[in-house]
Amino acid sequence: CTKTSFTTTKEKIGETEFTVFSNSEGAMSHFSNVKSYRAIQGGVCYAIDELVYGTNPEVYEPVRTVPFDQTIAKEKMNKIVHSFSFTTIK
Repeated sequence: CTKTSFTTTKEKIGETEFTVFSNSEGAMSHFSNVKSYRAIQGGVCYAIDELVYGTNPEVYEPVRTVPFDQTIAKEKMNKIVHSFSFTTIK
């Protein structure tokens, strides 16, 4: 669950420490950025993935407007991810 060939860091979300790794790729005017969070809680693997992907609009005729700012998209998703917490059912 938390083992990967990518370089990892640790990040706390709520009370839980997650293993975090990122990957970015781009080809043929497409891009993808992934940030993955993994944790084992109660013997179960939990995964949260932030994905930002799209196409460079400059490759189209006529050139199109960028539909969103990748940095803002990542910031908004990061806020959502960090609102996560495990709850205990009694």
